[in-house]
Amino acid sequence: MSQNFTDDCFAGSHVAQEDLQNIENNFAALKSSFSGGSAPANPVAGMWWFDTSANILKIRNEANSAWLDMYDFANQRVLMALRVVSTVVGGTGISVSGNLASGNVTVGISSGGVGSTQLAGGAVTAVKIANYTAGNYVVYPQAAISPSTTSTSMIEMFKARVHRGGTVRVRWRVSVTSGDLCGTRVYVNGSAYGPLRETHIPNTDFYNDVMVLAGETVSIYGFNPNGHTLTIHKPSICCGNPIEPALSWTE
Repeated sequence: MSQNFTDDCFAGSHVAQEDLQNIENNFAALKSSFSGGSAPANPVAGMWWFDTSANILKIRNEANSAWLDMYDFANQRVLMALRVVSTVVGGTGISVSGNLASGNVTVGISSGGVGSTQLAGGAVTAVKIANYTAGNYVVYPQAAISPSTTSTSMIEMFKARVHRGGTVRVRWRVSVTSGDLCGTRVYVNGSAYGPLRETHIPNTDFYNDVMVLAGETVSIYGFNPNGHTLTIHKPSICCGNPIEPALSWTE
């Protein structure tokens, strides 16, 4: 009788130890969010699972039919936010493609560009303005001038500093005493650029398309080998894309 009692007690003690171990195992599983390389058995709705293979924290959906990705520890991002079906709407001049449901949203400048009302006053610098393109709108000077010389050797008659890079068109009209074969030429930063333009015919028009950098100087040099007066009328720096409305150089 005593032996049977003792055996029964040991048997009861063994069952209690197993129950205690099960409880400890369950707490450990809860503590680690059922972490493991494969999904836990017998899942229930609302159950957490840290998928150690994908390094992603997941939760069982309400229907208990699938695991929902919540957080990607490998890439440090919340994955549940990517399931939000929403579209990002761009403002004036802004283009948007994609949506939060795809996980990728691209924001850029639309083909129409950003309007002046979206730019802060004084925010645009010279390097942000489009380069010059060759054309006939007068950039400088605003009023027609007619410098003259009687020099028998090349001398600077007109000079201007450009504020943007690109290609400008330098235009001028030569006025000479009939029969004097006079020469004019474009210079950039004091160096000859392009061909020597010679004529003995009064009121002959010339132009040169010149590639420049912002801040460079463009000049027109001239001479009259006979020492008579050489005049260049309307020497101008022109372009095809002025920032402000400009008059066209007329022949």
